[in-house]
Amino acid sequence: KKMAEWKNNPPETRGPKPQNPANLDLNAPTKITMGNANEIEDFNKQQFGDFKQQLAQCNNCGRKFLPDRLVVHLRSCKPGASGGGSKPVDKDFSPKSDSSPTPAREKGFKPQMLVCYLCGQQFGSASLPIHQPQCYKKLMIQWKKGDPATRGPKPRDPATVENAIPTSLGNGADIEAFNQQNFENYNTNLAACANCGRTFNPTALQVHMRSC
Repeated sequence: KKMAEWKNNPPETRGPKPQNPANLDLNAPTKITMGNANEIEDFNKQQFGDFKQQLAQCNNCGRKFLPDRLVVHLRSCKPGASGGGSKPVDKDFSPKSDSSPTPAREKGFKPQMLVCYLCGQQFGSASLPIHQPQCYKKLMIQWKKGDPATRGPKPRDPATVENAIPTSLGNGADIEAFNQQNFENYNTNLAACANCGRTFNPTALQVHMRSC
């Protein structure tokens, strides 16, 4: 499917050619010890890293998207534009920033994106405090209605999570550490497939189990 889309898309927006699974060291999920959180986390990080390599970058704002989403994004993104929330894979977890504040944004400035520990999506520093309470409320409703066998652990209230929202932004290393911590917290909310051991958010797990 991805190869067909790649061949049909414009070269300037389709991103790199999808890699054949036969050419990747996938550390197949069937080899992961069931219940071994470290092995599962390592596998997920490797897969997420491979997935990010397939993303295409917007030349205007620097954010990364799936090729089909980049085409949609470019319709409204102008040079120097910045956005709010985006999907977890849209931007690298290592945003670069100057350690000293500047009165105005320079050309090519990339907004600092912060990870929500609940959904794994990234938001601007002003958007994250608004998003998290709404995200928690939404996930709690889904969790209460979900099947106990597949809904995963109960979402954690932002008020009980240390540093869920940073009180101040430091340098790029501080932001990277914050994002890494929140991404690990997000991973703890994933539910494992009883058949293959792969982890998903509860909604995606229900879809996955129909064919696994």
